[in-house]
Amino acid sequence: MVKNIPEEAYVLVDLNHLRLIFRNLIHNAIKFSTAQSAVTISAVPAYSFWKITIQDTGIGMTEQEVNMVLNSNYFTKHGTSQEKGTGLGLMLCREFIRLNQGKLEVVSKPQAGTSISFFLPVA
Repeated sequence: MVKNIPEEAYVLVDLNHLRLIFRNLIHNAIKFSTAQSAVTISAVPAYSFWKITIQDTGIGMTEQEVNMVLNSNYFTKHGTSQEKGTGLGLMLCREFIRLNQGKLEVVSKPQAGTSISFFLPVA
């Protein structure tokens, strides 16, 4: 795992929400990647927000699956070791990001990995 988060990356957020968001998104990145894959966590300033991205080089998602995530539709998908997911964690992340005046972006391509970014207000 590679972390590229500047020390000055402070956000205005509920700490328990942020912990759940990180825990779930990192867990998903690992679950949907092979053992040789890389997971990168980064943060960059984006106007009055910090853009935090968790990117993997795993199995990725189809455009339909990305749309389901962004529209809070429930769906499940097995991980690379056939771990069963419920989809609830990602729905919680989306809701917690929204509750903290943030925004979620998902970019993914089958067999090429997923990049999930969320924007949170600068503290």
